[in-house]
Amino acid sequence: MKPIPSPATITRFSLGSLPLGFHSATPWAQSGPPAPPSTTPAAGSAPAVTSASLPRSGPAVNWVRLAVFALLALHATLAWTASLGKGQSFDEGLHLAVGYNLWLNGDYRMEGANGDFVKRWATLPYLVSRPHFLAADDPFWRAGAPYEVAHRFFFS
Repeated sequence: MKPIPSPATITRFSLGSLPLGFHSATPWAQSGPPAPPSTTPAAGSAPAVTSASLPRSGPAVNWVRLAVFALLALHATLAWTASLGKGQSFDEGLHLAVGYNLWLNGDYRMEGANGDFVKRWATLPYLVSRPHFLAADDPFWRAGAPYEVAHRFFFS
């Protein structure tokens, strides 16, 4: 005997016309494809409830979509503005420029905080690709200003 669904046990998840869930009271109890809804109720039973007879919440779905979009836009904005100056990799360019400077010039004046081995290891591929580094007459290189040297190395 098939269970008789009631409005309290029917679950209907949808977003517009896309079904996101199941439309049956107990989908695990059915074997095979679901039977089409009966047009006449059996004697002594409640009238059949179909997905077409459930109330639609059109405006509520639009508010949900708007809220999801607003939260995603807020998240993207916060992530973008936070990464401009507070990112975890804010000074990685500095380490790469200083490491390449170590290989090319043997110059230890700039930024010795993290050790030379790590910087040299990270810049091993530069020994193959040979990117253009600042000339010895560059004022920032002569001053030993690592952030400015890194900025010029990557963006000039």
